[in-house]
Amino acid sequence: MNKNTIIAVAAILLIVAIFFIIKPSQTKAPSESEEVVTENLQGENGTTQELEESEPVAIPEESTEPTKTPVEPEVTKPEASTEPEEKDYVGLAVPDALNLAESRGVMFRIVEADGMSLPTTRDYRPGRINAETENGVVIGYTVEGSEMAEPEEDETLEETNSHDAIIGMTLAEAQAYAEEKEVEFRVGTVDGEPRALTMDYRPGRITAEIANDVVVSYTVEQ
Repeated sequence: MNKNTIIAVAAILLIVAIFFIIKPSQTKAPSESEEVVTENLQGENGTTQELEESEPVAIPEESTEPTKTPVEPEVTKPEASTEPEEKDYVGLAVPDALNLAESRGVMFRIVEADGMSLPTTRDYRPGRINAETENGVVIGYTVEGSEMAEPEEDETLEETNSHDAIIGMTLAEAQAYAEEKEVEFRVGTVDGEPRALTMDYRPGRITAEIANDVVVSYTVEQ
């Protein structure tokens, strides 16, 4: 073995020895800081584990029932009547009353105006309106074949001014009735012919219409 060969072998052995010396030094023991971090991680893991092992917190379940909205009470509205109201003649001006009667196909006439009886025919027409007016306004009327329609009045006044008992009485009987009741009495029309009357105003005074010596109608000044 020559000198060069020995040197080469020695170099190789030296390199191998150095390699084995350096390798163990690279695998170092963990430092104190690494140990502290490891312990902290273990502590955190332990805490997490304890939290996981603790009883679960009960979370209230959301109600599946729909929320009830307060219902407002329904207001029942009265149903409007589909039947037309019967319009009365009382309170209407004479032209309006005439138009209303014409629209209904009935006859209309004025038998008394401002307390004065007007001349009228003596024929009988069922359904015909015989109106009484004051200042151009209808204040009452009769319908031939039905009862008299009067304006609304106080019941006491109506009873006081009601003298229907004289209808059908003779003139003498009606005059005696008025004397007994202590009310004034006069004749406004005789057999369709108006009598001359004073224009004075006497509340409660009876103005009668006579036909064949019988009272067939009357008015009372109010």
